Amino acid sequence: MVQVHASAATLALLIGPWIFLFGKGNKRHRLLGYVFVSAMLLVNLTAFTIYELTGGPNLFHVLALVSLTTVCVGLYYIRRGDVAEHRVYMSWAYAGLLIALVTRLAPYLPLPFWASSLTLISVAYVLAYLVIQRAFFPRSPSQT
Repeated sequence: MVQVHASAATLALLIGPWIFLFGKGNKRHRLLGYVFVSAMLLVNLTAFTIYELTGGPNLFHVLALVSLTTVCVGLYYIRRGDVAEHRVYMSWAYAGLLIALVTRLAPYLPLPFWASSLTLISVAYVLAYLVIQRAFFPRSPSQT
């Protein structure tokens, strides 16, 4: 199951930039979006079957729940026609995937696993927040 999880995550990681960088709302965007969402659903569902890191449920399972929720809410908003909210939630879904990738470095830090995981997740989350804030809520010239 780990191989399926890693393959789906790799697919979503590779597709994400294409979705963000190119035209929105066209056939290519929708097709890539369906592939991205399918890969993310597979990533999150398979995450609940992986216990190798700690032998039981852990912080990554909580994050998989958060990620699954983010993807589903993003889908909900696009189905309602709310493109702005869809963009925010799907951006967070991709950010969550990047955060998960970064946390794979946790075992290599000279800290206990829980401390290094929490540190990496916190730093990656703050960076993702700053990028998403800047992308979707740019400051007007009068605020600079």
